[in-house]
Amino acid sequence: MEDFYFEDETPQADSNVDLKRYWRTILHKWWLWTIVTLAISIPWILYVKNEQPVYEAQAVIQFQSYEGMD
Repeated sequence: MEDFYFEDETPQADSNVDLKRYWRTILHKWWLWTIVTLAISIPWILYVKNEQPVYEAQAVIQFQSYEGMD
């Protein structure tokens, strides 16, 4: 099967992806990632801890006897 590319697009294997550059960008903003993580985690933990547990179950047991199985 022939690969399809747009005019100005190069195949993924030919492109040079600099993962170190992305990693440095993420680490450079470590404080932002920490604030976002805490801003989401703390309210979620408080909500889960204060939520009343709901226990609800329902079951039906049905016995059926067959002739000759006694």
